[in-house]
Amino acid sequence: MFCLCLPFISLADATANQFDIWEYQVEGNSLLQNSEIESALYPYLGAGRDLQVIESARDRLQVLYKQKGFPIVVVSIPQQNVVGGTVKLQVTEGRIDRVKITGNEYFSRRDIREELPSLAAGYPLNMERVRAEVDEANRLNPYRSLLPVIRPGRYPGTMELELKVRDRLPLHGNVETNNRYSASTSHARLSLSLGYDNLWQASHSLSLGYQMSPEVPDEVSVINMNYAMPTGVDSRLAFYAVQSDSNVATVTAEGDALTVLGNGRISGFRSIHPMRAGASYFHSVIVGADAKNFGEEQRLASDENTNGLNVPISYINWSLGYNASLRGSTDTHFSITGNFGIRGVGNDDEEFDFKRWLAKSSYFYLQAGFGQQYALTHDWQLNYNFRGQYTETLLISNEQFSAGGVDSVRGYLASSALGDNGIQASVGLNYSLFGDKPPAHVQQWTVGVFVDAARLRILEALPDPTADASHRTKLLSAGAGMGMQLFRDMNLKLDYAKPLYDLADDGFDDGAKLHFSLGYEF
Repeated sequence: MFCLCLPFISLADATANQFDIWEYQVEGNSLLQNSEIESALYPYLGAGRDLQVIESARDRLQVLYKQKGFPIVVVSIPQQNVVGGTVKLQVTEGRIDRVKITGNEYFSRRDIREELPSLAAGYPLNMERVRAEVDEANRLNPYRSLLPVIRPGRYPGTMELELKVRDRLPLHGNVETNNRYSASTSHARLSLSLGYDNLWQASHSLSLGYQMSPEVPDEVSVINMNYAMPTGVDSRLAFYAVQSDSNVATVTAEGDALTVLGNGRISGFRSIHPMRAGASYFHSVIVGADAKNFGEEQRLASDENTNGLNVPISYINWSLGYNASLRGSTDTHFSITGNFGIRGVGNDDEEFDFKRWLAKSSYFYLQAGFGQQYALTHDWQLNYNFRGQYTETLLISNEQFSAGGVDSVRGYLASSALGDNGIQASVGLNYSLFGDKPPAHVQQWTVGVFVDAARLRILEALPDPTADASHRTKLLSAGAGMGMQLFRDMNLKLDYAKPLYDLADDGFDDGAKLHFSLGYEF
């Protein structure tokens, strides 16, 4: 496709004749800075040079173009006489003749072109930029992948680029049943979700979810909505809203259940900004705010015929977080988030004091998490995770650290204990059954053992028989579990755990619990 013109100087002449080179004139360049070219060609200047030096200079400039992401640029030595120490080099910049997009069904060609601005007819082909834009476009939506294919163009010195698209309908959903129940409630929970990830042909996402207690529908009813959109290179902005209706007993004290009646509404946003990543290191900064409104009525369960105490509260919680992950033979993740409220900016001291004595509407607490997955062998894996919360201010219950349940300390009910400060740890050893050859219709099957623990502390707590004299609560459990992925779309998880501390009297408890979840995704 390209021809390399031989110079007027022959190799035979070069062995007999030498000449001085004091300047290289590079013609046809529009892609590299002059300083970059000067630095590359400087070693090939001087007295007593020959044709081999000129060819080495040409090769060095050719390599520089490739390093900068221009693989189809050709540097040639035009026919010339070396007069006055000046050597000419000719650059032929390969440009894009045309771009074809094929195979797309659910994503428009126009929007794909807009996501890849460097792929336009007449532009030089910069492979570094092409790879970056294609990788970003593929990350933007998991329901679509792009594969660039380069071939010679219709005219000399040009290239044709074809983008092969593999896409599928960006509609997804989930149905799950589990037993993530709290004290004095029915056991079963049912959750449904449905989402679409290419609204307006702009990779905007909308999802709706619903959770209920099917045995007693009046106990739990939660509706949520999420909307997310790209806002730049890798960045996304997400909005969400939750409406919760409940009539459940959440805290037990001396045989009486404290019943919470009422509605809760939460709405907010998260702005996610990925930072420059390495080959295996990924990190991002997350900024957010949540407007929370809880209209609650509290009364003891033994006083069902009396009016309760109304403790409604509305406030705004602000957050700033950092997440990081390192992938390799050992996968590591880390997160830290600062949460705070500002008096007078949606927060009222009287409401906070009424909700909890001495609580202030200006507060701050820090949350952090750390975890690793370490492959001991091909089939054995060691997992450990830590999370915690620290504050020096009294927090209302909605912002306190909670422990207990399948995502925290298994063997206890969900959110069995609350504290202003707390730490929770889990250690597990998992084994993958059948290795790389599972039975038919089984994608993955793992079994394992684990130990979970948590310790919480309430600042300036009122007398509470569920905590020790220092207002600390301890949770500890051990157990075994299994996880299975069936038919690529169905997931089953079972965890059997025994609590080793009784929250009522800090003694031992034989009340083992089985946590289960069964879900189907499409």
